[in-house]
Amino acid sequence: MFHKLNSHFGDERNKYISQKVDFIDFGMIPIEYVRQSFDFAYDMTFGRVGQHRDHRTGGTHKRRNGEIFANAFQGKLCKFALYIALNDKHDIGFPDLSVNPLGEWDNYDFNIDGHNISVKSTKFFGQLTEMESSVSLYYKMYQQNKNSKKNI
Repeated sequence: MFHKLNSHFGDERNKYISQKVDFIDFGMIPIEYVRQSFDFAYDMTFGRVGQHRDHRTGGTHKRRNGEIFANAFQGKLCKFALYIALNDKHDIGFPDLSVNPLGEWDNYDFNIDGHNISVKSTKFFGQLTEMESSVSLYYKMYQQNKNSKKNI
């Protein structure tokens, strides 16, 4: 099912998916996880408890609250799907539902079997490699959440 990621231009930190895999339906996300994802996305947008940026680093597209909500909701559902898929066979913590102000976030999404993992969801075709390399510069401009128990 899983294939090793290939290194991009020999850089071991920069990997890419070299082989497509057919989608396998492994079940549904329980309604409670859907509600928790919805509440998280709402709090990060319309609820004004936390905040997401309205644009990507270097980007010109300004997202409105509805789009930010949809992106946050999809992202949290993705994390719950991964949690459900791996929880039976791996040491994986529950998805983080904490809501942070702009400029504060955790260093990673999961610690799976001792490995820190960041999870990103995207449409069928996305530009995550470019986004992630520019986001690493963004990390240097903002102070990471000092109170986070998640340190790399």
